[in-house]
Amino acid sequence: MPDEPTGGPAPARRRRGLPPRESALVAIAFTLLVVSGVVYVQSIPSLLAADDQGASTAEKGEDPAEADQSQSGAAGDAAAPGSQAAPATEKDASAEKSPQPEKVKLPDVSLEGAHVEEKPSSPDTEDPKPDAPAADRPKPPTDDAPAGDTDDDTPDDDAGDDVFTSTPSAEEEAAFHAFLAGKASAIPGYVSQANACTSTFENACQSASLSARRANRDSCAALTQQLFSEYIAVRDYVRSNSSQYCDEQERLIGAYRCLMSYVDCYLDAWTVNVGYEDPTGHVGEFTAPLAACDGYLAEFHSYYDGLAL
Repeated sequence: MPDEPTGGPAPARRRRGLPPRESALVAIAFTLLVVSGVVYVQSIPSLLAADDQGASTAEKGEDPAEADQSQSGAAGDAAAPGSQAAPATEKDASAEKSPQPEKVKLPDVSLEGAHVEEKPSSPDTEDPKPDAPAADRPKPPTDDAPAGDTDDDTPDDDAGDDVFTSTPSAEEEAAFHAFLAGKASAIPGYVSQANACTSTFENACQSASLSARRANRDSCAALTQQLFSEYIAVRDYVRSNSSQYCDEQERLIGAYRCLMSYVDCYLDAWTVNVGYEDPTGHVGEFTAPLAACDGYLAEFHSYYDGLAL
């Protein structure tokens, strides 16, 4: 049997080539390589732009994530041109929710002082003793006691203390303002009554009969009592110490106190006056209480003219 050539099978395999499956895999791999190269070449410009933008952000010291958020926010704002900006401060927002009440325009008032001239007295007229002041006559208050204090020794409960230390609501502020505005608006009417009391005293303190002068004294006492009631109502109004109208309450308390004290001077003068059957020779005695009127008048205007409700 002849010997078989040693290198025969290898050349035969080279002539036959790769199997079909392996050829397909090689073709797919080559195609993917080409496509990846094309995609990479196309993405080079965008990568270079992103690198430039990142470098610019780093030079400014900004966080890239924050820069992206700011750009997104700017885009959102631009997309909604009709939207309104939020209130600048909390104070402005609260002002929009609870509008302030309108200011109360208070008219100018003027208290008229009496001018009494001494007339000749009737001879041989015995003067009776002056009438004693009424037991229930209110005395002008002083500023020693703070607003809200009374003569009652009963201690306040915790609920009352909570009112003074709490933050007032918009409804409570509106009610407090309305109360003060009403009391302030009543002052011009009381000033008119005080001026009427002054005019009556000037015209009747020497010429009127004893019964008429006593009636005038009673009218003056009634006005003093009414002003005292108004003073107590304003002073004892329960409100929070954080209210924006506390200062106006103090001014209104002072105005009523001074107006009452002013009228009370005429009540004292009438009380001395009606003690004489013929007061013409005792002008100095019964007009002495009127010396304090000017001080109460000036103090009254310092409170009333400063009211801002």
